Amino acid sequence: MMKMLFRPVDIAALAFFRICYGILAFADIMGSWLYKHFGKNSFDPTQFQFKYYGFQWVKVFSDPWMSLFFIITALGAVGITLGKWYRWSATVFALGFTYTFFMEKGYYLNHGYLMILLSWLMIFLPADREWSVAILKRPNYRWGTMPYWPLFFLRFMMGVVYTYGGIAKLNRDWLQAQPLKIWMGRKADMPILGKVLELEATAYFMSYGGLLLDLFVVWFLMHRRTRIWALGFVVFFHTTNLLIFKIGVFPFLSVVLTLLFFPPDSIRRWLQWRLPRWLTAMGTWPGIRRLISGLRIRQLISWFRTNFQLAPATRAGHWPVRKWQPLLSAGLGFFMLLMLLLPFR
Repeated sequence: MMKMLFRPVDIAALAFFRICYGILAFADIMGSWLYKHFGKNSFDPTQFQFKYYGFQWVKVFSDPWMSLFFIITALGAVGITLGKWYRWSATVFALGFTYTFFMEKGYYLNHGYLMILLSWLMIFLPADREWSVAILKRPNYRWGTMPYWPLFFLRFMMGVVYTYGGIAKLNRDWLQAQPLKIWMGRKADMPILGKVLELEATAYFMSYGGLLLDLFVVWFLMHRRTRIWALGFVVFFHTTNLLIFKIGVFPFLSVVLTLLFFPPDSIRRWLQWRLPRWLTAMGTWPGIRRLISGLRIRQLISWFRTNFQLAPATRAGHWPVRKWQPLLSAGLGFFMLLMLLLPFR
């Protein structure tokens, strides 16, 4: 088991996740600030807030302190995305997002709970060792490979979300397409799709489709021949959720986490294949041509390859050092067991 957890893999997948997670974290916290705080006035200290048991001490602030709190948390998300002051940025965001989650129980989504777990996990991952601001000034800080355990743990967490989501759907109401019949009925006035959504068959299709996807998608993602088909169903499912339901950034986060089931070097190979083609195509656009006048496309491609580090570094990352690896393995095993037995969601 330890040999598997600490075998070297391409770090590009983790760097890709860091960038995507940072962008989604920024969007989520800005949504809380602009929609929940300003739009719905949910974090006004003169208004009533529902509290989680044991977290009654979590209080909201009056402005400008409430807005300052959201801005600082959002800056933490920006730091995660850029890989600038990464550990501090990840810690600031984890503290801010967790506090935001506990301020109002009425906004509970199990997706928010997943974001909390990921935010604290990100602090301890070497996710800034590639494609980050940190390596621009410190080239030796860059890793080409990392131990497999961060990627394995992220896959495991998404697998728990899918599997337990499917188990939770194994009840009489869901198998009778409830509450989807009610939810779909409210979407009858939706342009173009409204007439389809109000059909009873649509509610059954989505109920059983969601159930089967959650129960079996992880097993299909684990096999190379069925992985791309599983990704297609995931994208379709979450695109449908995005169009119909208001569940924040979760559809995007789920797709990003699902992509981590592909080989770790897939992102790098895909960028090496597509980026030169994109730049060449962009060079034919009149506006882009004026912007890059005086530069040759090949020179621009070379600049991107140099500065965005598409080629893997030769330095291999080893974290933690060998003597701490048994302790980390035990800690990961304990947390995984806790997630399986008591998935507090």
